[in-house]
Amino acid sequence: FVREERRAKVEGSKKILEEARRWKEIELYLSRAADRVVVVTPEEKEILEREGINDKVVVIPNIHQVFEEGKAFEERRGLMFIGGFVHPPNIDAMLWFVGEIFPIIQNQLPGVHLKICGSNPPREIRRLSGDAIEVTGYVPDVSPFFQSNRVFVSPLRYGAGLKGKIGQSMGYGLPVVTTSIGAEGYKSIGEPPMLIADSPQEFAEEVVKLYTEKALWEKMARQGKEFIKRHLSKEAVRPAIKGLLDSMKGKS
Repeated sequence: FVREERRAKVEGSKKILEEARRWKEIELYLSRAADRVVVVTPEEKEILEREGINDKVVVIPNIHQVFEEGKAFEERRGLMFIGGFVHPPNIDAMLWFVGEIFPIIQNQLPGVHLKICGSNPPREIRRLSGDAIEVTGYVPDVSPFFQSNRVFVSPLRYGAGLKGKIGQSMGYGLPVVTTSIGAEGYKSIGEPPMLIADSPQEFAEEVVKLYTEKALWEKMARQGKEFIKRHLSKEAVRPAIKGLLDSMKGKS
């Protein structure tokens, strides 16, 4: 319901706000009825606790794999985004990025290319295809994209939780530029190695900086993998899962 509340604010829609309220009633009802509630960020835990759901909310974050393969800075080209387009925040993110941010980047990086990966792209996303933009649709193996592009962009204007696309990119060692919404959740875990900007101009400047500064890029690529290993790997998350299962022993 938090995601839809934020969407209603971005789009100025009373209809979506009413839908958010409906989801809130459903989700709080289910949370009160459950023995345990699993969320992926401390922020979500705090939201539920403010609603009176105490002593049974457990934080278990996303789990990501670290991939050591990948091309060096000099061998990489282009920008990349990934996301399933049944999910409205991804549609909004790409329309905003291509409409307001990408032209600024192109002025400073002539010839730069953007790959938009993800299943079920609607017509308004497919229409973005052109000389500088490739809309791939569903990709069976995303590894070549993460291992050959230079910067991952995640210009989310609304959403909630821990954004899997960002963790996935860090696991591949592909540095990230995102918004405050995209970084949310990661900042509560530790000090995430990502560049954060919320205006088109600032977002574009961060992309250009990361795209052109080799030392910064290599530092963030290395730190991204370290962040995943430390906080979001199977080994890191295992104790939280074990604790949840142990707490449920004897319940039927």
